Amino acid sequence: MSERRPSAEHEHEHIDVIVVGSGNAALCAAIAAAERGARVHIVEKAPPAMAGGNTKYTAGAMRFAYEGREDLLPLLLDPGDPRLARSDFGRYTAAICRRPALFQQRPAAEQGTEHPGR
Repeated sequence: MSERRPSAEHEHEHIDVIVVGSGNAALCAAIAAAERGARVHIVEKAPPAMAGGNTKYTAGAMRFAYEGREDLLPLLLDPGDPRLARSDFGRYTAAICRRPALFQQRPAAEQGTEHPGR
């Protein structure tokens, strides 16, 4: 495998953020940094056919904040599905989404049906 090196024209380019990988989380981080004005460089070790990390295994799923069942119903193909009555979706609040460490220990008062992200 040949190692790619920056071209001479980019050799001294200023980079604010280096993102390692091209999976969903990595690209979201790259987009967020770029939207805030950072010059972003993405480094991926996988060949182009394998780039994207584990994203292909998520079936297009992504995390987003929601307070409970009512926030999710408009997104469902069949909001009248009888299985919904016995389904517990918990909550994945905006406060959880903003936490710097997704898997940090939560105070007992916050534990319950919230999903901290898995």
